Amino acid sequence: MIVSSGSSRTRLMATVGGMSLLLASLADAAPAISGMSGGGSNGTTVTITGSGFGAGDATPLLWDDFDDPSMSTGAAISKTPRRGSWVTFDGTTYSSAQKISGNRSLRAAFNSGVQWSNFYVTMPNDTKFYQSFWFRYDGSGTQGQVKLALVHGNSGQGEFAPTINNNSSTTSWWMTNIATESAAGQNAASWPGAPDNNTWHQFEMALKQSSGGGAADGSVTVWVDGQQMYSKTNIVTRNNAQYYWNEMGFLHGVTNMGTNTDTYIDDAYANNSWTRVVLCDSATFSACKRKEIQPVQNWADGSITFTLASSSFSNPSNTYLYVVDANGTANANGFRLCSTCVAKIPTAPVLQSVN
Repeated sequence: MIVSSGSSRTRLMATVGGMSLLLASLADAAPAISGMSGGGSNGTTVTITGSGFGAGDATPLLWDDFDDPSMSTGAAISKTPRRGSWVTFDGTTYSSAQKISGNRSLRAAFNSGVQWSNFYVTMPNDTKFYQSFWFRYDGSGTQGQVKLALVHGNSGQGEFAPTINNNSSTTSWWMTNIATESAAGQNAASWPGAPDNNTWHQFEMALKQSSGGGAADGSVTVWVDGQQMYSKTNIVTRNNAQYYWNEMGFLHGVTNMGTNTDTYIDDAYANNSWTRVVLCDSATFSACKRKEIQPVQNWADGSITFTLASSSFSNPSNTYLYVVDANGTANANGFRLCSTCVAKIPTAPVLQSVN
């Protein structure tokens, strides 16, 4: 049968188009972990292999578990974290009183005369940022504010705009709001739940800065204990391109509380990239309640090497690895950290006959 040239061109174009869509879908595929070597215990080196990792970042702005053996319990905060750098405040010490992993956390004691403490990280003028840390505040006050995580900018206007505020106006309800150089408190929203005091919680925040002044392509998403508390997309985060986020605070202050309050931070992380390796307590990423960022040593598209930070997980048979790519997408199903382990399933009771 003779096929016209027009039909051939049509079929060729359809084939090329289909291949292009296939290649595009492969390029956008979620990360997949296929193998792991090394590791097994906390502090050891692990290499995972797979696909869809993309380009990643092995130089975070900050990573610290506050268990540096060179720092003693009760000592003032170190001038250098385990990875990256920070700007510290007086009155913050290493403490063994409360911790989420390891042997220590970072403690700050607040009262009517001391309302600001802990530390912040200097942010470059970049597009995407991610922040994570465990926090606990112990106190009985019902007024004032807990300045949980504040992102400030370089405009010198208002509260260091452009700004992201994550705080409580009282200790009974929490909220997030965005401020640009000309608009304070826009896109404000209360959280659907309030993190209780006297217990540990994990805070996470993914930020995307507007590509230019007035560009409505920014985003802010906040999670506490794996639950989404706030999400705004396609928003303006700055009015002018010369102004940008330049510092990120960690449990920055407790103000006007009228009572003494102890706060604790553990396993803190920040980066100007959404890429990360995560250890979690669930076989699916969407169900993760406890997450720990792993300090990456080397990141390539098909291979990532990191130092295992697993001391907050007591059951390796129910601990899973995830890779989050530059778009914030993770492998939906986790890679079990201990592939030879068997999850502990209670044995069903056996009914004995009674004579």
